[in-house]
Amino acid sequence: MVDTGAGVCAATANLIRRLNLPTKSTKRREIMTAGGPIASLEHYGALHLVGLEELKADYATICRFDFTDSPFEFILGMNVLMRWNWRYSRAGMRLVFEA
Repeated sequence: MVDTGAGVCAATANLIRRLNLPTKSTKRREIMTAGGPIASLEHYGALHLVGLEELKADYATICRFDFTDSPFEFILGMNVLMRWNWRYSRAGMRLVFEA
């Protein structure tokens, strides 16, 4: 799931646990969401796009956010999107990443 309005990447606690993502510190960070502010631990990990190995973010901040009744477990935030070249295709209604 891509949300270009998100400042940082976010993942559910379940996904963070499955991927064994380490925490950056024990202090919680306040994050603004559409539903208001939340406090979250910051984790970090390497992000790679499948099929585009040259597009990667080796040390990306990922905040824990539990999406209620949602079909996705991860939101790709601007903290990673700004590292890559991409454009939005209105015809295909999707993001197109460029190496």
